Amino acid sequence: MNRLVTFFLLLCMLILGACKEDYVYPDAVTEFCEVKTGPNGKPALLLTDYDQSFTISESPEDYQLKADTTYRALSIYQRLGEGSQNIRIYSIYSVFSPIPVPASNLGGEVKTDPVDIQSMWMSERYLNMILLIQVKNHRHSLNFIDQGIQIHPDGSRTLRFLLHHDREKDYEAFTQKFYASIPLWAYALQKGDKVQLELNTYKEGKIIKEFNY
Repeated sequence: MNRLVTFFLLLCMLILGACKEDYVYPDAVTEFCEVKTGPNGKPALLLTDYDQSFTISESPEDYQLKADTTYRALSIYQRLGEGSQNIRIYSIYSVFSPIPVPASNLGGEVKTDPVDIQSMWMSERYLNMILLIQVKNHRHSLNFIDQGIQIHPDGSRTLRFLLHHDREKDYEAFTQKFYASIPLWAYALQKGDKVQLELNTYKEGKIIKEFNY
């Protein structure tokens, strides 16, 4: 299957390095962000969803990524001094963030196997979520399906997405977190527009989450 429209469920996977989720870092911030690498592949800049930019002065030695590339990530970091724009990176979790595709791009049936929502929120550039998925040892494929834009009589628009989740007959043995962001920057959204995500949940069945842009 096209690698652009499938995601093997290596949940809580780090971009690089290793991290213990239950470790408490002193004065650290944990948030979704963009991490940009320099020409040597080292993390160089961290951009938050709230228009803050930080220089990454310290990071684990084994963090080696593709040069001059921007990654969507869940990062744990600490400012090096009050008001400083320099930070120390502790960990960088990979966040699944593909541009949504039409259903025809999947090359197969759209599946809506259930998930649960731990949290979901929207920033100016992304619709972010932490999903809870029941897994055992099979790969799962996930993607966001672009269902088009609905134009309303007042000129406002609703951008509609569907979560594709195929658990590939995996057993529901334990819960894993799945970090994901839909890149809204790929669409010319304006104030007054809405974003909808349809997904199937264990607790409520099929639901639609709607956010005002």
